[in-house]
Amino acid sequence: MFWACRKAVKDVFLPYFDQAIWFQNTSMYHFSMFHASHHLEPIVATEDEIEAEVEAVKGVTKNLCPLKIVLDRVVLTSTGVLLGLWQVESGTDPAEIRSRLREALPRAPQKQLYDPVLLHTSFARILGHPRLPKEVSQFYLSINVKACFIF
Repeated sequence: MFWACRKAVKDVFLPYFDQAIWFQNTSMYHFSMFHASHHLEPIVATEDEIEAEVEAVKGVTKNLCPLKIVLDRVVLTSTGVLLGLWQVESGTDPAEIRSRLREALPRAPQKQLYDPVLLHTSFARILGHPRLPKEVSQFYLSINVKACFIF
């Protein structure tokens, strides 16, 4: 499925952005359910605390129904990130999963980095301005040249 997403994103965006787009490696595609620590609120943990967190997460996940998700839409953020937004077809609601993780990981940052019901994957980042594909550029050049000769 991820290869199909990557191919579609490349097919649509590469003609317009060529060297001005960075594509996420498909082996790195993911969505975050919960952050035990993040760059805005780093939580320092000892090896024992990390092991306790791992066990707490295992305790939460063993009672969850697996998620079946489908790609719902692709959006471009104001900061140039191309996101895939996922729709849950079945399984435990993401808000419920995050709520249980919040209870299991009390040291985690209170402010998480996403909407509690949203599942998203970063597909690419736009790094510069778009360009017109060659055939479109030639079409507009042709129109402009013809327009010059009309007057």
